[in-house]
Amino acid sequence: MQRRGYDFLKAMLCRFRPNGLPGISPPGNSAITGADPVSANVACPSAPLRQRRLLEILRDQLPRAEHKQKSLCLMDIQQYDLYTRLERFDLNLLIALDVLLTERSVTRAALRLNVTQPAMSAALRRLRESFDDELFVANGRQMVPTPHALELAPHVASLIAAARALVSGPVPFDPASSQRTFRIVASDYIGAIVLRPLLAELATSAPNIHFVILTPHSNAGADLERGEVDCIISPEQFLSRGHPQELLLEERHVLLGWKENPLFAGPISKEDYSSAAHVGVELSNSLSFVEEHVRALGDRRRIEVITSSFTAVPWLLPGSGRIALVLERPARLFLDILPLAMAPPPFDIPPMREMIQYNPTRADDEGLFWLRGVLHRHAGMQKLNAATQDLT
Repeated sequence: MQRRGYDFLKAMLCRFRPNGLPGISPPGNSAITGADPVSANVACPSAPLRQRRLLEILRDQLPRAEHKQKSLCLMDIQQYDLYTRLERFDLNLLIALDVLLTERSVTRAALRLNVTQPAMSAALRRLRESFDDELFVANGRQMVPTPHALELAPHVASLIAAARALVSGPVPFDPASSQRTFRIVASDYIGAIVLRPLLAELATSAPNIHFVILTPHSNAGADLERGEVDCIISPEQFLSRGHPQELLLEERHVLLGWKENPLFAGPISKEDYSSAAHVGVELSNSLSFVEEHVRALGDRRRIEVITSSFTAVPWLLPGSGRIALVLERPARLFLDILPLAMAPPPFDIPPMREMIQYNPTRADDEGLFWLRGVLHRHAGMQKLNAATQDLT
């Protein structure tokens, strides 16, 4: 009875696959054997639709006594479809899907991949057939991803990042001769105290290495996931989970203001701090580390000026009574440039932990290992320089 049921199942499958059928094992050994990806690659209904049709036929044709057998048949159909769908699937389509998820436009995706728009449309059609989902729905001139497409996005990005690491191979990295371009997400604060002296050194020791420094943005974590940036340098609480991170430096906060400001003639009290006019920093996608902290304490400052740049703050203080909570090391850079004074704040602020984060698929990347090393070295040099000076 069981063998007869499988002979019938094969006959039903052949109705949908006229060019032949890989063998299907009976229950107890559901491995699929004899698959021929070339002959299997024929036009047929999508996998879920094919399964539904086969189940309907089984229910109609097999006797009621074989209900259990029908369930076993369906399990083998699902395993068969999983195997043959992967054998037929063009993995290059994942690159098209990743770009479509980023660009949300067939036209822009085609330009980015350097293909024609009809070719990109054909790739989207094949993706829809493979995943049995629309994936994108037109909304005006933009394409909105379906819930299933959004579910696929992180998995696709991770697969592509791993594939890029695989095909690149373990090429020995020599900074003196390398022509590599590193993409780093970092604030202007890190640019001023770490990247500025680092790039000056590398101009002679690694003259052909290039850097793209991107300001922090809401998609930085997704860019790291896709392998489009090499690392993110950011305060600990702003980093995404699931990727390695290591401490680069810890930073104190100080009060900075015009050196002729009477507040800096002596210790600044909490009352002085609250009554003074302030310059604050608000980033485009979140509050800064210190802004989050002081607002959690019940902030009563009178903020007179807001900027999105840490390094712009010192320029907004001379000639006024304004003060600002700033990071100590970049503040020291401006003491020799502008008429400024520095003092400790009248309350405790925990040190800011600035971290380096990178994609785990790049853990063995010799170039990234070198980059992390020189970043740590320059951060350490800045720490030693700051430690030799007291707040004045």
